[in-house]
Amino acid sequence: MCVSAFSERAVLAQEPVVPIPQDIPFTVASTFGCAVLTGDGAVINTASLRPGQSTVAHGLGGVGLAAVLGARAAGAYPVIAVDPVPEKRERALQLGATHAYTPGEAVEAIHDLTSGGAELAVEAVGSPKVMAVCLTAVARGGTAVSVGLPALDRVCRSRR
Repeated sequence: MCVSAFSERAVLAQEPVVPIPQDIPFTVASTFGCAVLTGDGAVINTASLRPGQSTVAHGLGGVGLAAVLGARAAGAYPVIAVDPVPEKRERALQLGATHAYTPGEAVEAIHDLTSGGAELAVEAVGSPKVMAVCLTAVARGGTAVSVGLPALDRVCRSRR
């Protein structure tokens, strides 16, 4: 990611470091490091989602699914999940999304379901195209939050 995130060693300030007990598998600990904090944080902290507000998550990887979980925990309704992969949409429904759509059908369905657009749209893909879709899916006066990481070649292009 061009930030030494995969380094074996790093010099860090002690305040943000959280020791992980040795009995916690890395597959579980890894969600603590990024996905849950980013997706849930986008909904709860950045957008200050309130109960009853409509929310849509575009991109259903770890971060997008955490946004779905955060929206559900905050009492959002509806909680809409958008992804081209059927299994990811199904997982989002299992985790609390109330509706799930493919990208091609999402904007019209969101507008119909919410009477004009979602109050919060979270982009968890890292794509300018998907962010543009978020902006068309969000209601006037609503909030769009982008937390997706762009493709590595786009991020590092200027550094080469």
